[in-house]
Amino acid sequence: MKNNKKAFLLLELLVAIALISTVFVTLFFLQSKLLQIKQDGIMKVRATYYAQEAFEALRYLRATGGWSTISSPTTGATDYYATFASNTWSLSTTPPAALDGIFTRSIRFSPVYRQGDQQGVIITGPSGYDDPGTRKVTVMVSWDNGSKNIVLDTYLTDWTSNL
Repeated sequence: MKNNKKAFLLLELLVAIALISTVFVTLFFLQSKLLQIKQDGIMKVRATYYAQEAFEALRYLRATGGWSTISSPTTGATDYYATFASNTWSLSTTPPAALDGIFTRSIRFSPVYRQGDQQGVIITGPSGYDDPGTRKVTVMVSWDNGSKNIVLDTYLTDWTSNL
């Protein structure tokens, strides 16, 4: 009878150790996943900052160089890059070094089509009125060798043409 109690006690001890081990392993993996999610969130915030910075650079270029700096770049699949040198922004088709050694940022311009006339609603596709005073700007910021990215769009207009 004494051997049965010892065997049962040993079995209970093994089950308790297995349960505690399972809990600790689960907590370890949960903590690792939470740290990864936090790091991904930080990278997305930084990438969003760089995308917003590109929009501000384009607004600066529009304000200082006129609408032609926004309307003259090729629309479609051509990538442009905003660079800051000598206290001014410029657009180039040559990729600069990675931002902070991590991020790459590209800008694409697209024509804008409106339903009806220049005052119409913006529509997709090449049908409708081609509005030369509005450009859709898409900024893509990528990291981890392009495996992760964010894409933001905005519309820039030649608002000074009606003044």
